[in-house]
Amino acid sequence: ALERLADVLTALAGSAPFLAAHALWFAAWITWNAALAPRLGRAPFDPYPFGFLTLVVSLEAIVLTIFVLMSQRRESRIAELREELTLEIDLRTEEEVT
Repeated sequence: ALERLADVLTALAGSAPFLAAHALWFAAWITWNAALAPRLGRAPFDPYPFGFLTLVVSLEAIVLTIFVLMSQRRESRIAELREELTLEIDLRTEEEVT
């Protein structure tokens, strides 16, 4: 079940909407903390150089990397099974022909 979840998350993370959502989120985060909060008389929750944003992005990158590696490992196992099956079929076909 966790491997299927990894496949779903990997597919989601590799999509254009995921990229667009992150670009908008980062732009909003930076705009709020660098421009809007000070102008409105509020203290930014993550002032420049955006240490908390860096932490969040780094943690997300670690988690996404783990999910991508899990998906790749699962795909590799499936490919190996297909190769074994193809070899078995080829051997049986060759045996029948001879």
